[in-house]
Amino acid sequence: MTIQFISNRENDKEIEIKLIDDDISTLCEVYCRLCK
Repeated sequence: MTIQFISNRENDKEIEIKLIDDDISTLCEVYCRLCK
């Protein structure tokens, strides 16, 4: 949802990549906690 909403901006590619990176790092944190 967020990515679609932001993709109207000029620098949408950068923002999309940033959002995806944030999502991945968040997933990694959760995964790490689950592993411990």
